[in-house]
Amino acid sequence: MTQISSQKSKTSSRFFTKCVILFLIVCNNAAMFQALWLNPAQAADIITNSGAINVALAGLYMGVGHLDLRAFAAQGLLDVKRGSKTYA
Repeated sequence: MTQISSQKSKTSSRFFTKCVILFLIVCNNAAMFQALWLNPAQAADIITNSGAINVALAGLYMGVGHLDLRAFAAQGLLDVKRGSKTYA
């Protein structure tokens, strides 16, 4: 039973991360097209910067998917408050 629930939690965590990264990429591309429409003279700079942001977001998605930071946070491993836990 616990294996099924942990598998479901892992899948929903991945789905949430996919949705967030997809939303950020769509917003970045929308901002790029608006900037191109307002200032077509600087198209090379706009496209280069937007592409770099998209590559960084893809790298972020792969890194978070690999490390599963939400699982670390749920276990309290990212808690940096002083005196909250003692480790032996």
